Amino acid sequence: DSVTSIGRGAFYRCTSLTGVYISNISAWCSIKFESYDSNPLAYAHKLYLNNQLVTDLIIPDSVTSIGNYSFWNCTSLTSITIPDSVTSIGDIAFSGCTSLTSITIPDSVTSIGSSAFEDCTSLTSITIPDSVTSIEEGAFEGCTSLSSITIPNSVTSIDYAAFKNCTSLESITIPYSVKGIGYYAFSGCISLTSATFENTSFWRIGYSDIDVTDPAVNAVNLVNSNEVWRRYL
Repeated sequence: DSVTSIGRGAFYRCTSLTGVYISNISAWCSIKFESYDSNPLAYAHKLYLNNQLVTDLIIPDSVTSIGNYSFWNCTSLTSITIPDSVTSIGDIAFSGCTSLTSITIPDSVTSIGSSAFEDCTSLTSITIPDSVTSIEEGAFEGCTSLSSITIPNSVTSIDYAAFKNCTSLESITIPYSVKGIGYYAFSGCISLTSATFENTSFWRIGYSDIDVTDPAVNAVNLVNSNEVWRRYL
């Protein structure tokens, strides 16, 4: 429980690891992992708390932030409950959690890091709280089972590859508050058939003006566009 940091590459190529054993989730969430292979879960995949395999993860109220790489590649996780005490979720925090089907993100969270849920291939739906203003780079990239997502009116930007290759996503509503959509944000979302823009004022892809009033047409635009979308007042 006393470990506060693990250096870059500490568990590099430890390919025979089969489990990581801890006794304190709060302490684990606060460890500073310098890189993906600082975390033994990169290879072990299974986390044990007091010798019990963790599947339904409940983050304690004492935790205020979930650090970078904290649960990276932890394939034993099926659900996560995050308390109101948490304000930030770090980069790649839950990336590669391929068994994760559900997660509750409280309104206290204001920051979701880059690639935080990348390649969570069993995640089917998610609601982003009103406290979040930006969906960061690659946040949900490769979530191939994600069929629905609710973006609140607090979000002003959807960054690079945020939903790239979410191949089950069928529809999306871009709220009035969004002013920009990054490169490849919805690239590879091959099931997307409807994109509704709540603000129909002047939009542009790269240097091309776009009419956003047709949900079907703009679903195609989102999937095929490799450019930045900007809204002009």
